[in-house]
Amino acid sequence: MIWEAMEIVVLVGVLLILYSERVNHSGSWSAAVTPLASIIGSGFLVSGPVLVSVFSQQAPIAMLLVVAAAYLLGEVIRFNICNAEPILNAESTNDLPIGIATALYRRLKSVETLADLSLGFAYVASVAFYIRLLAAFALKIFNIENDVLADLLASVLLLTIAGIGWFRNLKGLVFIEKHAVNGKLSIIACLLVALGVHYFSLDSGTAGVASDLVFAPVESLWNFENFRYLAGVLLIVQGFETSRYLGNHYPAATRIGSMRLAQILSAVIYCLFILWSWRLFVGMNGEANETEIISVVGSLSLLLPYLLAFAAILSQFSAAIADTLGAGGLQVQLSKAKISEQQGYVLVCTLAVVLIWATDIFSIITIASRIFAIYYLFQTLIALLTGYAIKRHVLHTVLQFAALVLLLFVIIFAKPLAA
Repeated sequence: MIWEAMEIVVLVGVLLILYSERVNHSGSWSAAVTPLASIIGSGFLVSGPVLVSVFSQQAPIAMLLVVAAAYLLGEVIRFNICNAEPILNAESTNDLPIGIATALYRRLKSVETLADLSLGFAYVASVAFYIRLLAAFALKIFNIENDVLADLLASVLLLTIAGIGWFRNLKGLVFIEKHAVNGKLSIIACLLVALGVHYFSLDSGTAGVASDLVFAPVESLWNFENFRYLAGVLLIVQGFETSRYLGNHYPAATRIGSMRLAQILSAVIYCLFILWSWRLFVGMNGEANETEIISVVGSLSLLLPYLLAFAAILSQFSAAIADTLGAGGLQVQLSKAKISEQQGYVLVCTLAVVLIWATDIFSIITIASRIFAIYYLFQTLIALLTGYAIKRHVLHTVLQFAALVLLLFVIIFAKPLAA
């Protein structure tokens, strides 16, 4: 009972911090909630067994590489918010910043259109997947496995999100999203405390590693095939690009700072989760089944399984809202403001409903994962073109070129994971 009491204290403590006046009314935190909700989506729990099945005891290092690569891509998006947006937002060539050539403006516009079109499809598939997975998971808690009922529940949830978006606009969706993220973060804090206590209390000769585990030779883990899996895991921690499409509500400086905060906080969460839990997933063979994962992690205390089941639902719901918000802003940009954000929310949710009933979402999300990588590739091209025009420091060019190479590898070789 002592562990359950400690978890309740942590849960309440984190909630009090997140609902404090300083945090709850902070514009920076409100702006960070959307990318944070998308980054820590349904892939959070499945990342553990997947990485452990491939990298064994090297899983924490593998996750560190993943979040470092994601941060690099985040820097590309932040560079574009600061430097490319003023060019792309020009109504005509007459409104271009001083020193920017018309040819560059048109080239950037073309690449941006391709990026937005690819992201639009990926968002629809992503929103459909998150909500459909939520519906299936919620029903499974009550031992109900029925595809038709799951499709109906998912449709009701999507239409509810569309209705809130239509009548309350961004504020209504952010209000729900913020509560979902607060609840999710408080439960994750409980999980990390339980895992940390378990990790440091293990009776072993090395820090937190049981002596009876058989380790794979390190040199056999870092091979081409495993790097393909690692590239697929990179797509689990995407979602920070949503900040790029909240420009109607937050200034560039706020979006840049809040996106960086979201990436750093999520990176710490992902890395600690893998570091303190990897030995629990040995023998799971990478099964990305949240109910099984919750059962394994929940063995640490009686309270955790219930909290994690609730957190899984909140993760999928908040991630779906985050992508809906990003998609709404994207529709405004694509239509040159002919479609409002409210109409964009309804359009995305409606298409997601159609997708749920017309296709197998679990196969569509695999395609969507690669399209996210293509979107980041286009954004990297925009950064390179912009950086060359405004003569940014050579370090920016080197990092952006590295991101370009990384994304080409992801697009060609990655084994995407449904998350």
